[in-house]
Amino acid sequence: MGGADLGPSPYDLLLGALGSCTSMTLSMYAARKNLPLEGVEVELSHSKVYAADCAQCPEDVKNGNSKTKLDVIQRKISLRGDQLEAKDKKRLLQNADLCPVHKTLHGDAVVLTTLTEDTCQDPSATPVPKDAPLLQVRSISHLFVGYLIHFENINRW
Repeated sequence: MGGADLGPSPYDLLLGALGSCTSMTLSMYAARKNLPLEGVEVELSHSKVYAADCAQCPEDVKNGNSKTKLDVIQRKISLRGDQLEAKDKKRLLQNADLCPVHKTLHGDAVVLTTLTEDTCQDPSATPVPKDAPLLQVRSISHLFVGYLIHFENINRW
């Protein structure tokens, strides 16, 4: 569709949703519990691997069809805060899995697709400025290296 691969891929957007949701969830939890969290960094990568080759996957996943490829998302979380204690970091790490996007990825999601009438307007009827962003994301810095995206949230919620 054009664009010369200048924008994010669909998987980049998925990782962006998970990274920003994780960061916000941890920041809000820390604020609610008055934890001295100064910042959160989330690094994410996505790959497809055969179930049998997934060294870090649970055994029940690896014992499935070895010819099946799995979507594996690596998530590395760094917590900043000189006053954070080990118990605080442990609680924060446990709460990372409570972000809504993580829950959706681990849940039994159902996508219901229907065909609707074409309601799109003629693109020439509504001119869009050439510099208008297709997607606007705030408070997130991107570092693209393959499918690696670096998220940093330095604001306390």
